[in-house]
Amino acid sequence: MHTLSVRLKNIVLGSTTSSIAEVVVIIEAEENVQGEQRISLYKATYTVGLENGALKLLKGKAKKIKETM
Repeated sequence: MHTLSVRLKNIVLGSTTSSIAEVVVIIEAEENVQGEQRISLYKATYTVGLENGALKLLKGKAKKIKETM
């Protein structure tokens, strides 16, 4: 699989504290799988926070939620 392009479709700010936030994004990826182009949607959840005074992605996970040919 080769990712050709990526678009952010939706971004939602979830729970927050003074130094950490949970961000949920829906990502649309155009992919080339064995010579065929497909569009896949992924739901990704990231924990964003401060580390040594800089904003960092602290943790993340993603799951494919839809695929079209």
